[in-house]
Amino acid sequence: MKFEPSEIESLAAALATCLEEIVEDKLASIVASSKVPEILSTEQAALFMGVDAQTIRREARRGRLPHLKVGKKNRYRRQDLLAVFEVPVGRKTTLPFSEEKQEVAQFN
Repeated sequence: MKFEPSEIESLAAALATCLEEIVEDKLASIVASSKVPEILSTEQAALFMGVDAQTIRREARRGRLPHLKVGKKNRYRRQDLLAVFEVPVGRKTTLPFSEEKQEVAQFN
């Protein structure tokens, strides 16, 4: 069976779209069930998203990243981080948090 170059390109694009959707769904379920706290500090948010802490602070200061004020510190919701920062396909976004070493206040 032979395919024309245009058919191959079309199939490759369709396959890439399908794979991206599958990976995004899987990533969302992994993050939702992971030990990453729902509320993160600036440093934790930066580590979680794979960016510098200054990037987190800058986006919050510019109003692009919703945050909570706890005293003088900013706290960030996990789902806000995922919504604001585009997560590349296949990128691992989980932190090595242990249940006994979570230093994040739980807000419910």
